[in-house]
Amino acid sequence: MQKILTLQELKSSEWPTLLEAALSNNLVSAFLHGDCLMEKYSPLQSPWNISFILRSNSAEDLKPLQDLAERASRSNISFGYTFTADEIISLWHEFPLEFLHIAYRNVVIAGAVPIAQGAAPRNELQKECQAELRGFLIQMRHQMMTPKFNFSKTAKLWETKLLPILYGVYFLQTGEYPATADQVYMYLQNIPNGAALSTGGIESQNAYLNAIEALANNLGV
Repeated sequence: MQKILTLQELKSSEWPTLLEAALSNNLVSAFLHGDCLMEKYSPLQSPWNISFILRSNSAEDLKPLQDLAERASRSNISFGYTFTADEIISLWHEFPLEFLHIAYRNVVIAGAVPIAQGAAPRNELQKECQAELRGFLIQMRHQMMTPKFNFSKTAKLWETKLLPILYGVYFLQTGEYPATADQVYMYLQNIPNGAALSTGGIESQNAYLNAIEALANNLGV
């Protein structure tokens, strides 16, 4: 089975019909989200990630997806998470950053729009963004102590992990979800992108760490 390499190929493939037939009335939404909709995503390196909103996500109700999982993998598709509509109401408050991205950056494959765009829980989003930034700093400093650490190679990987957090920061401070990474970097001018970061020396590394730490500390100010 040929791997799906473009969004248009996926939308016009057998998969919308397959998912609708397999899940039947239990399906509310099947949608793309996550890294596969971010800039610089390559389907040659990682699969398309499809998650689901179901009326019931019991073990019995997940069996149709389990039966399709191997076929999906051959098509370059990975099944992500399953939620019910009731779960999403509470999860918005527990994981607001993740659900912010789902609400504002998704592509429906079958069914309805997963989450209506609207007011995000601001206090919870602020706390999660701060926690994620501080956790990111801990991981960065840990990696910088490893043998044969190569900053120029690691910087772009860091950018991939940091960008979703910066999108959340941008939303907190502007009330709008950014269209592109460039829009985020133009707004957060003290945070360099991966390409600029990879050319710097130790002073650039220190500046990067300090800028992220300052962003985390001042996020609620």
